[in-house]
Amino acid sequence: MPFFAAAQSLPSDCRQLIVVQTDSWHKITATLTCYQRADERSEWVQAAQPYWVAIGKNGMAWDGRQPFSPKDKTAPIKKEGDGRSPAGIFPLLYAYGYDRPQPSWEFTYMRVNEQTLCIDDPQSRYYNQIISRDSIAKADWKSHEDMQRKDELYRLGIVIGYNTQPVQPGSGSCIFIHLSAGTPQNPKGTAGCTAMLREEMLQLLSWLKATHKPMLVQMPVAEWGAVKNSLNIR
Repeated sequence: MPFFAAAQSLPSDCRQLIVVQTDSWHKITATLTCYQRADERSEWVQAAQPYWVAIGKNGMAWDGRQPFSPKDKTAPIKKEGDGRSPAGIFPLLYAYGYDRPQPSWEFTYMRVNEQTLCIDDPQSRYYNQIISRDSIAKADWKSHEDMQRKDELYRLGIVIGYNTQPVQPGSGSCIFIHLSAGTPQNPKGTAGCTAMLREEMLQLLSWLKATHKPMLVQMPVAEWGAVKNSLNIR
């Protein structure tokens, strides 16, 4: 994975960090905490109070292409259709939504419509890509996700840079931060994404800046402890 010169490190131009941590590999609820730093030599500082989020209905699974291994050698490995959110360190690529972005937002944004699909068929040449159906002459996929869903869960979201450069068939696809179907009192796991409440998503999108190259760290708390120390986060 080309984003890191060494294990448990971040690109020098990364100024914003989102950390999602669970109590174990199998929990479906987590906390999301935002951190920021002024420059590469500065310490990371917590930017806001943690948010509640839901993750995969079966918990988390390690991204096997991370440049370092988990401490837990029995950790599950992420695969297509396993109902687990990927664990590791990932770039946040861009936001998406049904409506125009708010004028104050400074994060890259793509407006989606009924033609926008994310392909989750590992046999397709478009696997793990977001495409416009009307731009493809002949569909070669048997399954996909509509990016404009009737349940409104994708009305706002963020694309996580998981299983890219290159895409590995069968390792998992269409991984986002999107709106939650549940609440802290009644959590509902996802198919493999990370889900949060709408008002908190709006706060997150107002904070993110494309020029700050935001990254996501997502893993159980036992794994996060070692990574946190290596990244100099209090």
